[in-house]
Amino acid sequence: MKKLFLILLLLLSANSRENPFFPVTDKKLPNYSTNLITREEPLKYEQISLPDTARVLKEVTLKIKNLDGSVTEVKKTINKTVNFKEHVVVYQKHPEKKKKRKNIKTIR
Repeated sequence: MKKLFLILLLLLSANSRENPFFPVTDKKLPNYSTNLITREEPLKYEQISLPDTARVLKEVTLKIKNLDGSVTEVKKTINKTVNFKEHVVVYQKHPEKKKKRKNIKTIR
């Protein structure tokens, strides 16, 4: 009886997980807080091709990740005709650098 109990105990322990309190998933990132730093590159230029049946661009929806990690959606209604042969371009306009003027005093 003791041998059967020990064999059963060994078989059950071989099938155990490292941390039984977290659910079993195949995710690369854990669902709890870590100190991993992920950095996305800044948006410069993104091109989107339209299907052949596209005629009117009704709405644009952007999913944005905020500083606190939450995700929000921003919707912009467009309602304009589009040429499906041309791409739709998304880019972020960077403010132009202003040239500093030197204060020149004129003497009269």
